Amino acid sequence: MPVMNGNDAAEEILAMCKANKRKKPFIIALTANVRNSVEKTHFDAVLTKPLSRERLREMLLWIYRKVEERDKENHFL
Repeated sequence: MPVMNGNDAAEEILAMCKANKRKKPFIIALTANVRNSVEKTHFDAVLTKPLSRERLREMLLWIYRKVEERDKENHFL
C-alpha cells in the first residue's frame, strides 16, 4: 500500500468505526507472503496469494454467515 501498510489501515478503519459508533467490519488481509508482519489481531482472517476462486468463494460465504449471526444477535437491525 502506498500510504500505509495493512496493519495501519486496519487500525485506522477500526478507529473510524469506533469514533462513529459503527459496527466493526470484517477485515480480511490478503498477502503474498505468509511470513510477513500481518498482525492477526486486526484481521478476522488472512488469505494468501495466489487466491483461488474457490477459496475466495469460501471466504465470502464465511463472512455472509458471520454477518447473519451478528444481525440475529442485534434485533435493532
